[in-house]
Amino acid sequence: MKPKRFVSLQFSMAAAFAATVIVTSTFIGMSTFFAARSFIRESIRLRLEDIATLAAMHVNLQEAAKIHTREDEKLEEYASLKAYLERVRRINPEIRFTYLYRVDDAGNVFCVVENEPVGSPDMSHTGDPYPDATPLTRQVYRPGAKAESEKDFWTDQWGVYLSSYIPVVDASGKVECGLGIDMSAKAVQDFERRFLYKLLGLAVLAGIIVLLGSLWYSRRISRPLLSLASDLSNVQRLELDHRIQIHSSVREVLVMRDAIQTMKQSLRSFRKYVPADLVTDLITLGQEARLSVEKREVTIFFSDIANFTSLSEKMPPDQLVDNLAVYFDGMTRSIIENKGNVDKYIGDGIMAFWGAPRQLADHAVQACLAAIQCRDFAEKLAARQKTDGQPEMHTRIGLNTGPAIIGNIGYDARLNYTAMGDMVNLGSRLEALNKYYGTQILISESTRELAKNIVETRFIDIVAVKGKSIPVRIYELICVRGGLTEAKSAMIAGYEQAMELYLARKFTEAVEAFDKLAREYPQDIASSILFDRSRSFVINPPPADWQGEFIMKSK
Repeated sequence: MKPKRFVSLQFSMAAAFAATVIVTSTFIGMSTFFAARSFIRESIRLRLEDIATLAAMHVNLQEAAKIHTREDEKLEEYASLKAYLERVRRINPEIRFTYLYRVDDAGNVFCVVENEPVGSPDMSHTGDPYPDATPLTRQVYRPGAKAESEKDFWTDQWGVYLSSYIPVVDASGKVECGLGIDMSAKAVQDFERRFLYKLLGLAVLAGIIVLLGSLWYSRRISRPLLSLASDLSNVQRLELDHRIQIHSSVREVLVMRDAIQTMKQSLRSFRKYVPADLVTDLITLGQEARLSVEKREVTIFFSDIANFTSLSEKMPPDQLVDNLAVYFDGMTRSIIENKGNVDKYIGDGIMAFWGAPRQLADHAVQACLAAIQCRDFAEKLAARQKTDGQPEMHTRIGLNTGPAIIGNIGYDARLNYTAMGDMVNLGSRLEALNKYYGTQILISESTRELAKNIVETRFIDIVAVKGKSIPVRIYELICVRGGLTEAKSAMIAGYEQAMELYLARKFTEAVEAFDKLAREYPQDIASSILFDRSRSFVINPPPADWQGEFIMKSK
């Protein structure tokens, strides 16, 4: 099979450009030539001569022979000739005057009859002289004269005209009179303009044909290049899974296609080691990766798998890796779908944040929605694992909102875009507190304040986490607003009423309230914890300056 020959991109573009230039230059030259005024004027002169020739052929010589003086205007022959000349003018509306005239031996030109109606201020009577007659007017009396036109406009008392003259001869060849036709300069210019418009129309048509031809040819070259450019845009966003199909006869295009595919294969491996969505955001914002930090309010997210150490001991390594892959995939998708950025995977845990590098007005809301979605995914995964006889992976999540030091940390050769500060540590502590309170998602008061109109929460406690002296209110994130069942609503209302008694130092009443909750909802560990704590405070009340805080002794 004969190998297919490819055309060089440089040659293709040069050929297309050259062809366009050649065709365009030819078109412009021809248009200039055809639009030349002398050519148009000559066309008009020929048309006038044709009209004059046809008009002269039908002049009644016997009637014309009877008209010599102004008295002859009363004759029927005069009226007949005048009507005929008017018909000639009506048939050719661009004509202004049509007239018969004679030239005497001295070369004087006199009117015989013309088309203007009687009473018109422009009407000439029989015998009236034409003092502005041109030499060409008199040449109709020379032997063998034919229709001739003026070379240019001429002016008389009636205006500016382009005229044509022809002898009116009898059967013997004797000149009875001359016939003149005047076309006004405006009519000539209008005719020229119409002619030019036709040429312009042809030029536009030719231009369109050239344009379409150029577009067709250039598209064969540019379309694959545009596809490659689009694919490179996908690469810029680290969207590397799509394999573009490009067929072209241009060698350079195929080389570029293969180079891009090779680059995508390399980047697919690289993408697995970096937070691709974060990098994409930085690229979109036009930020170059360099050592830099800023202080910005963000919402931080921490998660881990409950009892992961014992869970990992129950599974072979390959099964553990497979299950973790499914878990991380679902959790990561939930975070990204809600506009979050995954910072890193820490063993079985995930750190993510909202509000950087891209500004996000509702970062706390989006983080809460992502946390709910992550929890629901993990519960479905755990149910499927239980059905398959595998250890279950339940997740625990902590959220906190506040100002953090965020940016590129590391050194010139390797950077990590991450968040640091007390608010980040608190987010991690909240995730750990889930184990103590038996909850799945705990959020800080700052997060709850920003998202309370969107989600349902339960006030859990006031806690000073390990390493912090300032207590914070913590809340359990339950569901999207409006998603509570009646039973859950009743439990939350009862718990928060018991907490009011507890914070008001009414510990005896709080013991009764929490005891009731613990018996009605034995799965709610928080109620049992607060029951035990209230009971201990009945015996040993807290200090007088106690504000409800509980100091955690461990992480």
